[in-house]
Amino acid sequence: MKRSLTVLLWLAAVSAAYSQVIEDDWIFSVAYIDNESTGAGGTGFFVSREFETNKNLVFLVSNKHVLAPKDLSPGETNRLATAKVVITREENGQLTTGVLDITLREPDGTRRVVTHPNSNIDVAVIDVTSDVVENGGVRKGFKVGWVREDRFATLQTITNTHVTIGQQVVFLGYPLNLIEGKTAIAVARGGFVATPPERDFKSRPVFLVDSATIRGSSGSPVFLPLRTGKIEMQPNGNRTVDVMHGYTPCLLGIVAETIPDWELVVKRTDTYGLEPSAVSVISTANFGIVFRAEEISETLDATHTPRVQGHGQTEF
Repeated sequence: MKRSLTVLLWLAAVSAAYSQVIEDDWIFSVAYIDNESTGAGGTGFFVSREFETNKNLVFLVSNKHVLAPKDLSPGETNRLATAKVVITREENGQLTTGVLDITLREPDGTRRVVTHPNSNIDVAVIDVTSDVVENGGVRKGFKVGWVREDRFATLQTITNTHVTIGQQVVFLGYPLNLIEGKTAIAVARGGFVATPPERDFKSRPVFLVDSATIRGSSGSPVFLPLRTGKIEMQPNGNRTVDVMHGYTPCLLGIVAETIPDWELVVKRTDTYGLEPSAVSVISTANFGIVFRAEEISETLDATHTPRVQGHGQTEF
């Protein structure tokens, strides 16, 4: 009994010290998106896909409602749509901000943003390899990282590593469009998995997190931090914890929406005889809607970029 208590106390101490570890590359993978085409702002992050052995493309990932260009008006000839992506730069050991000018749609109408084949899945990607990579590495002066696709949590990963309700998560983004100013380092927020992540919530390929995913959090990556202690199933159906091993961090999904609690609509008469203008105030229920990482992989598939067989299926 005394030995068991000692092990539990040790595990608790280790978990407290290391449970929220997030890799530097992942911290610097996050960027602020200012979609000049739509006026929308939000969060995005860089991911890499290995399309040939040791050859990768880098994509900027976000929600469709953040990254996609505006709809075209009838007869519009110049169809150019652009966005500014704020990243962190490093010069002589000093961190500053930098801006990437990204073309979302060419003047002739050629669209560079690729959305998930299912229009109900709010995920979009754009190839930014030439913007952030040179000579096989990060472009000089850029403090940019990316999340490798083989660190995405698949449904198999979620099941095999027993990710379930109550699991801590960390997501990085720009709630209320908060940017530090001298760097583009994202704001970290914590929460808990609120519904079984392997199950579709209300018939959608999403799960809920208990956290304040307020405005500006759209497109935030949701990470499952380092987990100390490996859960093992015994033949009798009981679960045991191997305190000598654990699970490495992985990308669990991407924030897309928040769940509203109530909405107050205030109407004002600007001109007599015309419809009054309306302003709405929404209170959220402190729940975020998260699309699983597999939906990001499916969107990358829609770019027709091949994936090295077996990659993106790593067990953690």
